[in-house]
Amino acid sequence: LYPNPASNAFSLSIAAQKVEVYALTGQLVKTFGSNAAGTTYDVSGLGRGIYMVKITDANNAQSTIKLVKE
Repeated sequence: LYPNPASNAFSLSIAAQKVEVYALTGQLVKTFGSNAAGTTYDVSGLGRGIYMVKITDANNAQSTIKLVKE
């Protein structure tokens, strides 16, 4: 996930089946569908803070990465 911290958008270096952005409270605040590697994800509507980005790939493997939104 780059850049991190991000201002308005971030990209992933891998293809993702689903990308979900969660507030630290556990609330789902943004969802993105299937996209190729290098896709830019717009988070300009989110407030400054720390979010958790849950990435699901085509094999249903999941990973979670911390995102700092400036």
